[in-house]
Amino acid sequence: MDQAALARAEAVRRNSAVLFKLNTDSSWTITNIAGNTVQSHDAADGSSSVTLDTNADATSVTFNGLG
Repeated sequence: MDQAALARAEAVRRNSAVLFKLNTDSSWTITNIAGNTVQSHDAADGSSSVTLDTNADATSVTFNGLG
């Protein structure tokens, strides 16, 4: 499962907002609405090729409880 899909699935499962954030070094973090980390990976963990395709320079996506 890709990282954004995981964040979306977590939002639906929790029925609350979940944030997927891609950092400039390709590390990424998924947090819940309270700011608690759900899952994260460092760039050194092999995530150097992660990209986020958006229509702007966005580095994060928030999913709500409906996905």
